[in-house]
Amino acid sequence: MGYSKHPLRGTWSRNDHHRSRKAGLAILLMLLGISTLVQGCSELKPRVIVVVDPYANIDWSSFGQYKANLHTHTTQSDGSLTPDQVIDEYHKRGYSILAITDHNLCTWPWTGFADMPRRGAARKSDVEAEEKEDAPAPYPPYENRDPEALGMLAVSGNELSRHHHMGCFFIEHETDSRDEDRSMVEIGEKGGLAMLYHPGRYWKVCEHNTIPAEVVKRYVDWLAAYEHLVGLEVVNQGRRYQNDIRLWDEVLTAMMPDRPVWGFSNDDMHGRGQLGRDWNTFVLVRLDEAELREALRGGQFYFSTIGTHPGESRNVAETPIIHSITHNHRAGTITLTATSGGEPLPETQYRWISEGRVVHTGPVLDYLRRDGIGRYVRAELVGNGGTTYTNPVGLRHP
Repeated sequence: MGYSKHPLRGTWSRNDHHRSRKAGLAILLMLLGISTLVQGCSELKPRVIVVVDPYANIDWSSFGQYKANLHTHTTQSDGSLTPDQVIDEYHKRGYSILAITDHNLCTWPWTGFADMPRRGAARKSDVEAEEKEDAPAPYPPYENRDPEALGMLAVSGNELSRHHHMGCFFIEHETDSRDEDRSMVEIGEKGGLAMLYHPGRYWKVCEHNTIPAEVVKRYVDWLAAYEHLVGLEVVNQGRRYQNDIRLWDEVLTAMMPDRPVWGFSNDDMHGRGQLGRDWNTFVLVRLDEAELREALRGGQFYFSTIGTHPGESRNVAETPIIHSITHNHRAGTITLTATSGGEPLPETQYRWISEGRVVHTGPVLDYLRRDGIGRYVRAELVGNGGTTYTNPVGLRHP
């Protein structure tokens, strides 16, 4: 059957019709192909990109895990144990890294304790003993300790306490300064690293149980100004300042991923009752000062406390130990494996936090598809006897 001639459109042949149908089909297939390609690209394009991963360089099968306390007092300031007694107590509990941080004083080196002038609580007890005939000093003479013989890494430290308390490490620094900024500058000039201790001592929550904006700004400003200020002590002495973890989340929300801020957990030990409750675990290729410095700068550690649990259930052995943290860039997942008391941690005991909110429960986080993820994500692992925290992974939204 042919086509009739139209006075305005000219004459169409059957071949013209077939050619038109073929052309239309080709265009349709091309459009479908473009649509599929665009859809595929959309699926491949990540919604968020990991730009800060403190665990990226760890070989979990070969690196060692080293328990550390970075806030410790002796009778040289206001502690009740002599320096050698403090070291012995931590050593027998399996600690590998210890910083003695007496107030405004470097109790250093470990091999020089015996000849060290007695100060603080020790000196006070000596004076009192001298005033009483034949009364012995309550604190025995100091004994030296060799960290190498003990298999420990000794870290020189000091808690600068005439302003907001801060720990300084790897330097012998003592100062009378009452100005935080001056102290920070001095620590940096000497090549030390710093940490802000127990922030919650210096502020209170607002009427609606929120952290004051000016408080968050104060810590953000300090952290932005001083690169050698590596982070905040978010767990102190059994979590006596429970809002410090909330402050950490506020600071992370403001600064990540451009300025990572690492979290720490320390005993702030003054006596045996405060010993061994809050600790950091550094994951290092070997135990030496250079590796520890890099781990402090890079966040290559996790931290734990038994202070999250009721007194009768607190148990260091039942606090989660992390065995691996792996990041699959292609799949967009971060996977944790951990045990508590030697048994695999149940999946319901892994929770992921972003901007102060729980965004996921389980050992595997799909950060490409999970809603509610902001500029960082961190994990909390809850065991039967305590809680373990990871440092934050920094995320950028393209």
